[in-house]
Amino acid sequence: MIFAVVSGFFLLSSWLLARQRNELLGATYDFGVVQRDLLLQHVFLVQNPTSGPLKIDRLVPSCSSCSTVRLVCDKPDCSVLNPGESASILVEWDAHKDAGNTRREFYLYWHNSDSADKQRIVFALTASVTS
Repeated sequence: MIFAVVSGFFLLSSWLLARQRNELLGATYDFGVVQRDLLLQHVFLVQNPTSGPLKIDRLVPSCSSCSTVRLVCDKPDCSVLNPGESASILVEWDAHKDAGNTRREFYLYWHNSDSADKQRIVFALTASVTS
């Protein structure tokens, strides 16, 4: 999945994401029905199609004891995406303590070179966890 900064809005695949204050709603990936003891992984691909650099300030999981999130790319510093560059966001979710319909969120904080105002995108993973 790809998001792009275009005139202050993000595009994710073919979806236009809604803006709420300085928060943008990102993608949700549904794993469907999964066994409780699995380590779930998903990768979101992010790309900067603007004419200026995009600074990813930080990635934060909503549940630090059950999920991790990290930025992966082909260069030493993934936190700055120049025009046309992309990076992957690898999310891992340890579902061993979960049961039933479960949602885990993570937050990507960013700003562009034109503004110091930080924006936040909320991404989510969902699953129906069975024992």
